[in-house]
Amino acid sequence: MPRARMRRGASGRRATAPGAAPVGPHLRRLARAGALAAGLTLALGGCGGQHPPGSPPDVVPGRDACRECFMIVSELRFAAGRTDEDGLAEAFDDIGCMVRHYRAAGRVPERLWVADYDTGEWLDARRAFYVRGVGETPMGYGIVAVGTRQAADRLARGVGGAVLRFGDLGWNESTRTDSTSTHGGADR
Repeated sequence: MPRARMRRGASGRRATAPGAAPVGPHLRRLARAGALAAGLTLALGGCGGQHPPGSPPDVVPGRDACRECFMIVSELRFAAGRTDEDGLAEAFDDIGCMVRHYRAAGRVPERLWVADYDTGEWLDARRAFYVRGVGETPMGYGIVAVGTRQAADRLARGVGGAVLRFGDLGWNESTRTDSTSTHGGADR
């Protein structure tokens, strides 16, 4: 059976198949530019992009995934994250996921961030106050962060919880308090 000859379009380039409309160079350039833009958006978008060293990560609920459990960050007030010296960022959907991740890695990075439970503002994790016993957090660890001792005391009294500092978070043991999880996942 004879092979079908590819016809050439007005630009002198081959069309994709006999009878297909010729694709001009302007359409090819547009397609390449679109592919490049999509690739850059994926590479730089979300929490995996570049950030100024020492700045909080740009965590977007509903878009960014947790580095530990891979669930989508659902609410910023429970989130944690880090930005390394190269400006690469990581997000966590629960403070307990951050602790678990770095405990397993055997090191605690110098620059960690936690979201204030009341305001959603980023706090330096080493300076924040924590309350254990808040109930449902995304992965059931029950730990949230606030910016002041007064806010921590108020919240702890309201939920019957305990006020913790950074070193009390269980960097050497499990911090999970129960299997309550708003993601509905099983204990890992």
